[in-house]
Amino acid sequence: MRVYRDGRLLRTLPVTTGKAGYRTRGGTKVVLGKEPVVRMRGDSIGIDRGSDDFYDLKVRWATRVTWSGEYLHAAPGPSTRRAARTSATAAPA
Repeated sequence: MRVYRDGRLLRTLPVTTGKAGYRTRGGTKVVLGKEPVVRMRGDSIGIDRGSDDFYDLKVRWATRVTWSGEYLHAAPGPSTRRAARTSATAAPA
């Protein structure tokens, strides 16, 4: 992921974008809001609670990039799924 401010490249970060079938769409995004913690649940995007794909997570450093619910957020462990993820140690821009 490349992060720009006022047209100037600030940094490039490695990210994951979810598992197959739930990948975050690519493209140019604008920061719509920032929150220290966001609860993300699979049923908010149509994943049944009984499904192996269901999740109910609190993620840190969530940055909303679409009104449909796409966020960039910290991913402290391999069990975190969905949305674009960056390192929890990446310094804020």
